[in-house]
Amino acid sequence: ESCGGAHYWARKARSVGHEVVILDPRFVKAFRVGQKTDANDVIAIAAASFSPNVRPCKSLTQAQQSLQSIERMRALAEKQKRQLANQIRSLLLEFGIVIKQSECAFRQAIPEILEDSDNGLTAGLRQCLAQCYELFKAQSTLKKH
Repeated sequence: ESCGGAHYWARKARSVGHEVVILDPRFVKAFRVGQKTDANDVIAIAAASFSPNVRPCKSLTQAQQSLQSIERMRALAEKQKRQLANQIRSLLLEFGIVIKQSECAFRQAIPEILEDSDNGLTAGLRQCLAQCYELFKAQSTLKKH
């Protein structure tokens, strides 16, 4: 059953000569009887593997798995970067400070806002915004290879 570590163990089993079939957990779930326990999972996997409708998952090589992991981490960083920018924008709006929606406008505005001592932001908030902006910039460094 495909789960965390399934591709690693599939590669290990193949390296010693075993034939490996990785099954989609959603497919196996239909064969499970009772609660999700290790014993019930084993029975469900065995039953699913003999089903004529079985559609095995593609077993990934280490290089494929690495590329997939990089892409997932990049997508997460991009999502968090957008969330952080939106959070900062909304918090600053509470102080009457408006930042346009583009990333370029955001990158240009934040340093100016942090330097403006007359905008009503406290030193503590200014320091927190500076740290969040550094996190935003760090999340921008995950590039596609």
